[in-house]
Amino acid sequence: MDKIVYISDGSKLGVDIREQLTQSFEVTNCGFDLDKVVASIQQVHPLLVVVFIKNLPYEAEHQLHLLLGSQTVAFVLIGSRAECHDFFGEGNIKKYIITPLLLKDLVMQVEDAADLEAQRPLRNRDIIQEEEVMAEQKHILLVDDDVVALRTITNYIKDYFRVSVAKSGTAAISFLAKEIPDLILLDYEMPVCNGVQTLQMIRAEEAYKNIPVFFLTGVSDAQMVKAAVDLKPEGYILKSISQGALISKIREFFE
Repeated sequence: MDKIVYISDGSKLGVDIREQLTQSFEVTNCGFDLDKVVASIQQVHPLLVVVFIKNLPYEAEHQLHLLLGSQTVAFVLIGSRAECHDFFGEGNIKKYIITPLLLKDLVMQVEDAADLEAQRPLRNRDIIQEEEVMAEQKHILLVDDDVVALRTITNYIKDYFRVSVAKSGTAAISFLAKEIPDLILLDYEMPVCNGVQTLQMIRAEEAYKNIPVFFLTGVSDAQMVKAAVDLKPEGYILKSISQGALISKIREFFE
């Protein structure tokens, strides 16, 4: 039986989830105490760390951010769509399980995450079909140093496109070494390595040079905008754009 560490706030639903998980896993239960969780991970060596993040208080959320940044074990987060996206792109998160969901279906999704981590055939064929559909979606890499902007734009487009995020230009280049997206939405103004410099690096690499790029900008200075014309971006999108207009613009580009 696979070992997991389960973290929750001790609420009734959190306890119900734990009891369901014990039918399929050897469960070590923890609260949101960073030192105790780290000690449990080191002692148990779990296949997964499963975290119920419903209505987390600030201190527990802070502890989880620290944990995600310090551990290499695979994580599964259980919560609402908005709650899961508060942790989007952080740590070694293998799966987000969106609630509300029947407990038996929730456990099936954790089982599939465990199968993937252990490199076994998946037990839940419905999940395979869902992932195959997601794989057919256009893949967009969103690059921005502003966490609020990342979250906002991700929430705008996540139901229509597959979204990955990078919080800097150098992180974007590192991402491209692993996977080539269909489109990059690139913040024009970033510290250290700005949008123009990032696009220069993209265009300089043979493997990346043809990836289409839209700048995300609030810049109104015409001279700054002209500085990137030679790099041939697909265009510019104002960060103040509405959700509907942004989705339409991206769809028009792909069509």
